[in-house]
Amino acid sequence: MKGLLKTLFKKVFGNALVIEAASWFIAGYIWLVYKTSAWHIEGFEHVQKLKNNDEPFIVAFWHNRLLLTCYAWPHWHPFHMLISSHKDGQLIARTVNHFGIHVIPGSKTRGGTGALKKMIRLLKQGHTIGITPDGPRGPAFHISEGTLALAKLAKAKIIPLAYAAQNQRKLGTWDQFVFPFPFSKGVFKWGKPLKYDNPNLDTKLKQSLDDLCKDIDPR
Repeated sequence: MKGLLKTLFKKVFGNALVIEAASWFIAGYIWLVYKTSAWHIEGFEHVQKLKNNDEPFIVAFWHNRLLLTCYAWPHWHPFHMLISSHKDGQLIARTVNHFGIHVIPGSKTRGGTGALKKMIRLLKQGHTIGITPDGPRGPAFHISEGTLALAKLAKAKIIPLAYAAQNQRKLGTWDQFVFPFPFSKGVFKWGKPLKYDNPNLDTKLKQSLDDLCKDIDPR
């Protein structure tokens, strides 16, 4: 039965029309949560300072904080996200497109080299890249080598980001996906930029992301 359901799921979500319809549904839910809740932003001055100085930077957030991250970013600045080219990644890509976010398809197993070159080029042109250092399939809360390589090759700082809502639930998925509910209160919190040449960049980034989530998650 489990194998049958898995096969059915793959066939259904392999259909472009289904993916498009599902992306509109998810985007609508994201809009509903954001518009019916009271949100505030902390630490955005770190982003503004880098923008004012025309410094390239990468925005990093755990995979489980993916759902509402599109509302943390001011839409008048170009923003690109690295997203897996797998079927589930296609659904995420179509969803974030509704919020004006550009998608760079690629992962550790598909199109990784080409995606890396494109991200380096965009960063040097002044664009901003968003990345989940533990995505698309984990291990959860682990900083991938690709994230570190991108920062060093592009000579770009990394700014950690997290969000949380008072009314949310962590799902039983591999990444403990954070699922917020409408009619709540929430916060988007930016951490301090981390330099690409920091010898302990992986440890520092993980600690910063973990601390942000711990600080803002409801107790």
